Amino acid sequence: MFSHHSLKFFFYALPAAPMAALYFPVFVYLAEFYSSNFGISIALIGFTFLIVRLFDGFLDPLFGFLSDKINFLNIRRRLWLIISTPILVVSIWYLYIPEILPFHNIKYFIIWLVLATIGWSAFITPYYALGTELTDDYHERSTVAIIREALALVGTIIAAGLYALAENSVEAFENIAYFIIFGLPLSTILCVIYVKEDDKKSGNIISAGSVFNFLRNLIHNRSYSKLILAYFINGAANGFPATLFIYFVNTKLELQEYSGVLLLVYFISAVAASPVWIFLSKRFSKPKLWCFSMIYASIIFLFVIFLGSGDFFPFLVICFLAGAAVGADLGIPASIQADIIEIDTLKSGENRAGLYFAIWSIVTKAAIAFSSGFGLILLSKANFLPGGDNSSDTILLLTILYCVLPVVLKMISVRLIWSLAPSNELSKL
Repeated sequence: MFSHHSLKFFFYALPAAPMAALYFPVFVYLAEFYSSNFGISIALIGFTFLIVRLFDGFLDPLFGFLSDKINFLNIRRRLWLIISTPILVVSIWYLYIPEILPFHNIKYFIIWLVLATIGWSAFITPYYALGTELTDDYHERSTVAIIREALALVGTIIAAGLYALAENSVEAFENIAYFIIFGLPLSTILCVIYVKEDDKKSGNIISAGSVFNFLRNLIHNRSYSKLILAYFINGAANGFPATLFIYFVNTKLELQEYSGVLLLVYFISAVAASPVWIFLSKRFSKPKLWCFSMIYASIIFLFVIFLGSGDFFPFLVICFLAGAAVGADLGIPASIQADIIEIDTLKSGENRAGLYFAIWSIVTKAAIAFSSGFGLILLSKANFLPGGDNSSDTILLLTILYCVLPVVLKMISVRLIWSLAPSNELSKL
């Protein structure tokens, strides 16, 4: 039988699956989908991603503050899940299943991407903040974060599987849209009904004046500054290969028909390894464990440099081994931040989790904007042609952006986090 806590954690994590199925295609497939089917240049798409995701960063503090401030019907965080779900359902319908109309241009793409982005911000910042309020236990916070990220990986696997099984990208996006349109409302309803904030952890409702104190204190908090900077750099390291995966597989490896299978293996490995990271997080320092996972992933990923056309099985092995590090990369940093939020709530008497995760979300999106936007723009400047003939210099640039630059960035993150010692204060909570 599942314990009450286990069920609460599971129902909390459920929306992470359709949300990941929503976000993963935007991150990996959407550029190729619109460039191939509607003739929009990858430079325009890259610039759009850069601007829209940076604009999205301005929304996160707003929704973080509102979810801290407003407690309508005693469902403070969950209120925003209810509000944002219809916005996401409508925008994803039009973004993923575009009608065959003559105005499929960059304006159409921007409108529905912006609306989906607004819905995403309104959902994800309160959702992550809610996760910090489910338990007082230092180690259980890692469990909450890793279960949530494991469900997110399940959603990613579903999206990758639907993409792999479809006859073409149009059918693939349609199938993924149906999963989101049905799965997100259902999982959100279950989460809202069965997951309630712990009154003891809710703290006082945040005052507007304390926001300025919060921001001032963040500047002087060296541990949190290191965490945020390392998280940004590592996020950019992850963003380059994610954005360029389809182009790398299609152009460098010439394995177009296997892209879906390769992604499936990668994310199945990530889910399978998640219990291992939960086990290890209870026995090792969280910062050190995160560093070890980044070093491990970097070593594995360096072997991509030696691959060439038709190297399916070597790349399959790399995908499987590298995927095992994903659970740590996603869950442990968020768990470290949850520890910091716990201390802040105890010291300030106010629950500012929404603001913390607004900062977290801004950093996440800034990293993605940097990697996806500039990655596509740089390829465009090198005259990269999706599905066309490319020079050896262009393919070399693609390889460097895909697997060399990410390893360099991850090593910088390791250098920053290695000295971030676990807090004795946190271990006593």
